[in-house]
Amino acid sequence: MASVSTRSVQGESSFFRNSAVARFDAIPGATFPLAFKEYSTSVDVRAQTFAATFLFAPGDERHTFLPGMTVTVDVTLDHRGADAESAFVFPPAAVLFGNDGAGYVWHLAETGVTGVFRTEKTPVTVGKFAGDGLLIESGAVAGEKYAASGAAHLTEGMTVSELEWDGK
Repeated sequence: MASVSTRSVQGESSFFRNSAVARFDAIPGATFPLAFKEYSTSVDVRAQTFAATFLFAPGDERHTFLPGMTVTVDVTLDHRGADAESAFVFPPAAVLFGNDGAGYVWHLAETGVTGVFRTEKTPVTVGKFAGDGLLIESGAVAGEKYAASGAAHLTEGMTVSELEWDGK
């Protein structure tokens, strides 16, 4: 039996403003607006991240920007169109995509034994990035448990136990 960390979906969702700013280590306290250009829909398997490109127009003659400067990008994402009652944020590692490009997650169904679950492949509609995760517009149900890690190693009907983690 495999152990997986889980995430219970709560009846809350977050909506985000569409904005991004750059903060340069060499210019403390200053922020510079960025314009979103594009993002990759393919995940980097090792880092479990998605690449995003932003445009920057310095326009500020008081500062000099040079290649190689360290920059931190703060992004706040906007999701419009998802029903507030049915949109949830999942960790990127918990959301998988089939050969047809359709998204799915692993629902953990009760088996009658405390802490033991049976995996069920559950189709979901995947929205935009939302903070540290992906917005799931439909398919997830409030109060249910879903695999939050190890999803790529699960199969239909697999018996799993919930991994206890104290956050340390």
